Amino acid sequence: MSKATKSDARVATSEKSANPAREKNIELAVSSITKQFGEGSIMRLGSNQKMKVETLSTGSLAIDLALGVGGLPKGRIVEIYGPESSGKTTFCLSVIAEAQRKGGLAAFIDVEHALDPKYAKVVGVSLDDLLVSQPDSGEDALNIMETLIRSNSIDIIVLDSVAALITKAELDGQMGDMTMGSQARLMSQAMRRLTSVVSKTNCVCIFTNQIREKIGVMFGNPETTSGGRALKFFSSIRIDIRRKDQLKTPDGKVIGNRTKIKVVKNKVAPPFTEVEFDIMYDEGISTSGSLIDLGLDHKVLEKKGAWIAFNGELVGQGREAAKEAFRTNAALAAKVTAAIMEKRLDCVRTQSSRAPANAEPNPAGAVPASTLMRPALPRLLLVACLAAGPAFAAKKEKPKAEPADAPPQLISTKGGGPKWTTVEQLRQFAAKGDPQACLELGDRTLEGDGVPRDVPAAAALFEQAAKGGVANGWFRLGKIYHDGLAGAPDYGRALDCFTTSARAGLAEAQHNIGAMLVSARGVKRDYVEGLAWLIVAKKSGAASDAETQVRARIAKRPADITTAEARATEIARDIPHATVRATLLSKPAASATPAVQKPVIAAPKPEPVASVKITVPLMPAPPPITPGKP
Repeated sequence: MSKATKSDARVATSEKSANPAREKNIELAVSSITKQFGEGSIMRLGSNQKMKVETLSTGSLAIDLALGVGGLPKGRIVEIYGPESSGKTTFCLSVIAEAQRKGGLAAFIDVEHALDPKYAKVVGVSLDDLLVSQPDSGEDALNIMETLIRSNSIDIIVLDSVAALITKAELDGQMGDMTMGSQARLMSQAMRRLTSVVSKTNCVCIFTNQIREKIGVMFGNPETTSGGRALKFFSSIRIDIRRKDQLKTPDGKVIGNRTKIKVVKNKVAPPFTEVEFDIMYDEGISTSGSLIDLGLDHKVLEKKGAWIAFNGELVGQGREAAKEAFRTNAALAAKVTAAIMEKRLDCVRTQSSRAPANAEPNPAGAVPASTLMRPALPRLLLVACLAAGPAFAAKKEKPKAEPADAPPQLISTKGGGPKWTTVEQLRQFAAKGDPQACLELGDRTLEGDGVPRDVPAAAALFEQAAKGGVANGWFRLGKIYHDGLAGAPDYGRALDCFTTSARAGLAEAQHNIGAMLVSARGVKRDYVEGLAWLIVAKKSGAASDAETQVRARIAKRPADITTAEARATEIARDIPHATVRATLLSKPAASATPAVQKPVIAAPKPEPVASVKITVPLMPAPPPITPGKP
C-alpha cells in the first residue's frame, strides 16, 4: 500500500472514531426507518445487501452485449423510440417471447390499437400466455399498467406507445380544443407512481415512443420524443432504433430490414453503444444473423471465399445460407455462442491482468468489435459472460480427435486442393484444365475476391470444374441458377444441377433438393421425395434438422414416411459414398470407414449454361493471395 493510501485510510478511521455519537444516532435512525417502512427501505451502498442487476435477455446476443449487462435490467423503466416502422414493436415482442420461453408472464398495453396477433406469433410470442389491453384513454392505460405491476406476477409489461396516450379531458373535448401539456403532466404523474413499484416487483417496464421535431431549431438535432421530459429522466435505459437498409432476395423481394440501435442512456453500463442486426419479416430479430456478425467480428467465424466456416468446417455459402444453418442446427449455434463468449471473457482476463499504469499497454488480447462500437466495462462484461451460463466461464477444451468411423470429408468442402501462391498461378492451372483450380478461381470470380467480379466467367469455370470430375462445380452452378445471379432464377436448371452433384455424394446438394421439393420452391411440392432426399443428406453429414421438421409435419401420414424411407434406400444405391450406403442399405461395420475415392461424375444431366455468356475475359493482375489461403 502506498503512503498516500495509508494516510487516507488513517484519516478516514480517525474521522469515524472521532464521532461515535453520530454513528450511534445514524444506526438508531436506520433502525427506526427499517421498522417503520420495512426491511430494505434503507441500506449502506457498500454493505452486503443485494445490489446485483438482474436482467432479461432480448433474445439477441449482440443486443444483450451492447446493453452491457446481458439484457434489459429488471425493476427498471426502459424507453424505446424511433421513426415509423423502425422495429420498436418487433423489439418488444422479441423480448416478450424470450421472457415467455423462460416461464415468465407478459402484458401488452396496446394504446395504438395496432397489435397484429399473427405477426406476434411469427416472432415467437405465445398468444395464450400474453395479457393484452386496448384502453380508450391514457389514464386507463396507466392505471391498468400499475395494477398489473402491483400484482407482482408480471415479468415484463409493454406500453405501445406514449405518443398515442390521450387524456380524458382531450377525449371529452372537441377536435380543435387546446390541451397543451396534458400528456406531459399525465406521464410525469405516472412516472412518480410507477418507479417505486416497478423496482420492488422486479418487472421490466417498457415504453415505446415516437419522435417529433422541434420548431425553430437552427442548430443541433431537432428531434425529440412525445410525453414531456419525465420519461427521459425516469428511464434507466433509452434506446434509439432506426431502420438502416432493406434486405432483399436475389429477385428483389424485400424480406426484412437491417436495423441499428444506439443506447443513448444507460444507468447500469456505459452508454452510447451501437449495434446492427437483421429484422426478418418471417422471424423477427434474427438471432442467427447477430451470431454471424459477432462471430466474424471476434474471429470465431471466418470467411472462405463465399463460404462462412467455423473451426475449419463450412457452415454455409453466403450469409443467408449460414443463417439457415444456425437456425436449423441449435447445437452448432450453441458452440459458436460459447466460443464468442469465451473470446470476450479472454479479453476481460487480459485487461484484468494488465501491467501497471506506467507500463505500455499490450493490445495483443484486444478483441475487435466493429458491430459493438464501444465495448462495455470489463466488470460489466464479465457479468454478461457469467450470466449467459457457467459453460462460458469454463476453460476452453481442446478439440477432440475425430473417431476413426467419422463420415469422410465431402468434396464440396474447400481447401483440400493444392496451394496457389498467386492468382496468376491459379489462373495458369485453371487454363491447363485443373478442375480444382477452376473451382477455386470460379469462387474468387463470383465473389470478386482478388479478381474482378464476373458471374458469367464464374459459371464457365464451375462448368469446367464439374466436367473435370469435381461435383461441387455442378453445385455452384445450381446456386447461380437458384439465386438468379445471372438473371431471373431458373429453379428447373438449379434442381438438375443439384441432382447431378447430389448423386455424386454432396450432402449440401442433397439437402437443397429436399428443401426445394418440400417447400415447393419452383417445383411441385412432394413431401415423400423431399423427405427421402433429406434423409440421405442427413446420413451424408448435412448439418440440418430439416428431416426432423418434415417428419413432424407429416407425422399423421405414417405411410408417406415409410415410402420416403424406402425411396431414400433406393437413392442411396446410386451414391458412391460408402458411409451413406452402409447406413441406409445395411448396418455399418464396426471397423473404420474405408477410404472414399474421389467421385467420378458421369455424363451430366444439366444442359450447358445458356443464360450466361461462357467466356473467361482477360483480367488485370490482382495482388498476391495471402499465404496459407488455398
